[in-house]
Amino acid sequence: MRLKRQISFRTRFIGTEHLFLGVLREQNCFAAKLLRERGISLEMAREQIGSNPPEHLGRTPKSPGLPSGYTSHRLLYNIAAETLVLELRASSRSLLPTRLFVRHKNTEAYEQIGSPDKDISYECPVTCGSLPVVVFNSLKADKIGDWEGVYSFNINTKDLELCISPQNLRLSEAHGRLWIPELLSLSDDARTLCVNIGVEKIVSGGGIIHSYLAKVDLRDQQVSLLSRLLDIRF
Repeated sequence: MRLKRQISFRTRFIGTEHLFLGVLREQNCFAAKLLRERGISLEMAREQIGSNPPEHLGRTPKSPGLPSGYTSHRLLYNIAAETLVLELRASSRSLLPTRLFVRHKNTEAYEQIGSPDKDISYECPVTCGSLPVVVFNSLKADKIGDWEGVYSFNINTKDLELCISPQNLRLSEAHGRLWIPELLSLSDDARTLCVNIGVEKIVSGGGIIHSYLAKVDLRDQQVSLLSRLLDIRF
């Protein structure tokens, strides 16, 4: 007795293969009759489609070097190194950490930035036009707001270094915790970073969290608050 393999087509993406199966299910459809006359049955089509991996965006990237299970989230271009910087985030049904990749404009294959642990996300990259540098955030992938620091990556030398750490980030006024959930821009000399920063203000009985637009000097990790962000929440 031949056992039939159970095939699942449960997905939020509707591709041409799903439309094709829909046509075959319509017994009185002229197109379905033509297909059946040529030996194409619904069962055969389901078996063939189910045995092949999905080809839609976020499952099987077309460019060499990119992993499956991701979708493109942000694309940057570094003029100094003539290099694309790609941020990939997990597709809707996956619990994968965010990853960053680079490739020169004249090549096809991407290379991953760094080798982060499986529970660490590299995300929110920024770059500048005059230097071959990418600066990005590092967060725990499974913990919202668990900030690991900010890294700098040299595209030419492949050097990766921690340029802002939670322990060394400094603010002159009294405060509790500081953390950076989002990078906004990098100065042309790669010395100043504009960020969205979370600041815990210490008050009687606890702390209140405020959001600010701020700039950070990457040489001494000193924070300068620029504007309160009343419409931003963490």
